Amino acid sequence: MLRVRVRIDICHENSEILAASLNPDDQPWAKSRFEDGVVIEVESRVESVISAIDDFMINLKAAVSVLAVLAAISSQEFFQ
Repeated sequence: MLRVRVRIDICHENSEILAASLNPDDQPWAKSRFEDGVVIEVESRVESVISAIDDFMINLKAAVSVLAVLAAISSQEFFQ
């Protein structure tokens, strides 16, 4: 069985919020945290790593979209 370890570092102006939004999906073998940006670490079988990274990326994209809408609403761009 092939096991792999992956670390992804993501820089974003709202990294702390994004990291917190990913935490509910953490598993003992797949974790996210804030450390001068979003850090995602996954260690498992190749298939599990691919699936976990895919899940984290989908959730990250959704969180970034929500933050963009909230920023637009707060700046009134949403209503113009």
